[in-house]
Amino acid sequence: MKKSEEKWTSRTTLAIAATMSGQGLGAAAQLSPAILAVQIAVEAEVSPSLIGVFTGIVFFAAAISALGGGSLVDRYGGITAVRIGVGMSAIGCLFAALGHPIALFASALLIGLGYGPMTPASSVILSRWSPEHRLGLIMSIKQTGVPIGYFLASVTMPVLQASIGWRASLMCLAIVCLAALLALKTAATMLDERGTKMGNSFTSARLA
Repeated sequence: MKKSEEKWTSRTTLAIAATMSGQGLGAAAQLSPAILAVQIAVEAEVSPSLIGVFTGIVFFAAAISALGGGSLVDRYGGITAVRIGVGMSAIGCLFAALGHPIALFASALLIGLGYGPMTPASSVILSRWSPEHRLGLIMSIKQTGVPIGYFLASVTMPVLQASIGWRASLMCLAIVCLAALLALKTAATMLDERGTKMGNSFTSARLA
């Protein structure tokens, strides 16, 4: 793998935007069912308190899939790994919109499995396309995508639920994820380096 960039370039900006958007959408997909828990619980005929189980499954699945994130990045590239996560978030939201307990379980698994590799994938991409002396700042900027995703979900989901219902709200989020999946194709073409070892990227950026 090539060494990190020596200066801030357009690809640095693209890498930040791509990784931020991916993690932001993944975070929104995690939180949205919790925001809509009361409405979902009525349809699914379960206790709203079980949303804790949903969240637990999401993070357990994310922890498991994060362990395989390096292999995914090595084989397909960092942005492609992020795109896979965004796509799985979209499918997870659609499953959640079904409102059935089994579908909710599948939703939590999909969202978690998709989210797990996003952080290592984002770190690899940013360490490759960022100037080394700005890497700490750039990593910090990227990480703001998670609270931004939580914030946007917290603001938009209640409003959407009141106007179009909780099912349509989750479908809207799924559509946004699918749109991002398509938009990130260009970033994958420009930024991904397949068939490389993830560890080399961290070594070059002094992250090992």
